[in-house]
Amino acid sequence: MRNSILRIFSGLRESIQTRHKRTERQKLGDAGESLAAQYLKSEQNYTIVKRNWRQGRHELDIVAKDGPTLVFIEVRARKKTAKVSGYQSITKKKKESLREAIRAYLNCMSQRAPNFRFDIVEIAHSSCDPKEVRHFKSIPLFHRHFF
Repeated sequence: MRNSILRIFSGLRESIQTRHKRTERQKLGDAGESLAAQYLKSEQNYTIVKRNWRQGRHELDIVAKDGPTLVFIEVRARKKTAKVSGYQSITKKKKESLREAIRAYLNCMSQRAPNFRFDIVEIAHSSCDPKEVRHFKSIPLFHRHFF
């Protein structure tokens, strides 16, 4: 009986440790988001409002201000040799998810933002070249009567 309990706890501990280990893909994504935030602050003069905002199943990589405009930013870290760019990798399903997340964020605000838009920042990397940042502004994500 005692051995079976110890085995259960041992398996549970291994399961918890496995869940907390970050995969290489997650580490790459985190590094990409940090580089994107740094780029947006230093090169574009954005003010970072939130990073990795979550509410339930909704998630936004970066929320920033570009002057008076609230900007929702999706960060895509990709290999320079990837066949599909970060911009093109955002599927219809991902766009719907982003719209839901943005709607949830706007609904949480005490004072609604008068202007907002959606940008994509792509971080292209390779093992031997420096990382390349591509910034796509004002991506059409919202229909005319979004709110």
